[in-house]
Amino acid sequence: MRLILGGSGFIGSNFTQGTKLSGSDVNLLDFNDTIKCFNQYKPDVVIHSACKELSSKLLYKNSADYFDENIRMSINIFKACQLMRVRKLIVIASVNAFFNEQQSLISDSYNHTIKKILSDEYYKQYNLHSKVFFLSNVYGPNYKNSNNGFIPFIIEECNKANKSGSDLQIIGNPDHTRNFIFVNDVINKIESSIEERGHKTIANNNYYSLKHVVDRIVDIMNFKGQVLWQGIFDSVENKNLDLDSCELAHMDFTELDKGLEHTINWYLKNEA
Repeated sequence: MRLILGGSGFIGSNFTQGTKLSGSDVNLLDFNDTIKCFNQYKPDVVIHSACKELSSKLLYKNSADYFDENIRMSINIFKACQLMRVRKLIVIASVNAFFNEQQSLISDSYNHTIKKILSDEYYKQYNLHSKVFFLSNVYGPNYKNSNNGFIPFIIEECNKANKSGSDLQIIGNPDHTRNFIFVNDVINKIESSIEERGHKTIANNNYYSLKHVVDRIVDIMNFKGQVLWQGIFDSVENKNLDLDSCELAHMDFTELDKGLEHTINWYLKNEA
C-alpha cells in the first residue's frame, strides 16, 4: 500500500497512484498522530511530499517557524517509518539544499539538506531504505497558489494585469537564470525509479533567463501591456546545477512552451 503525505499539495496531488493524505487527515507535527496514521494504513511505501505551506513572508521573515515545522514533520515521518518497518520511504526535497551559502534561503536550504542526513543516518542505524529526490524549479497544474514558484506567480499576475488593463510589474532581475522542469516529468521519473538505490537530482539540461520565461507566458496569455522589471527579489544570480549528477538519461522532457500552455490552461479553467 502506498501512502502519499502532503497529498493535497502541488507535488503530492500530481501522483496518480496511492492514498493521498493532507493536513486535515493527519497532523504530522504530532508524532502520536503520525504513528496512529501509519498504524491505520500500514503502508508499504511512503512518499513524503509534506511541507509547511510556503509564503514569502514565512520563508524570509518567519524563517525559524518555517524551519521548525518542516524539520519536525520529517523527523516524525522517518521515525514512524522505522517503527512500522516501512519497506521504502521516498522523500521530496528541493535543489535549494545545494545553495545553503545563500543566507536569504538558509532555512529552506538546511530543511532540505537535513532530509538527506535523516535518510543516510536511518539507513545506517535502522536499515530504513529511503531515498531523496532533489527537484529543480517544478511547475505545472494543481499548484495551490502563486507561492508555488516563479511561474505560477507570473501567470497569476499576468492574468490580473490582463483583467485590469494595467502593466505587469515584476520585482527581480530579468537576466537571472533558472532551471525549470514540468511536474509530469518529475512524477514519471520518481515512479520509474522508486526501487532504485541512491539519492537523485531531477532537472533538465535547459536554463532560461527569467525574462525568457516571462516573455513566453505573456505571449501565450496574449498580454498587451508593458512588462516592467525593478528591484531585487532574489540575490542568487544563477542557480547552476551539477548536471552530471542529474537524472537526464532516458527522459523525454516536456518543452517549456508546451508545459507553460498546459499550466496556463489549467489555471484559467480553475481560477477562483
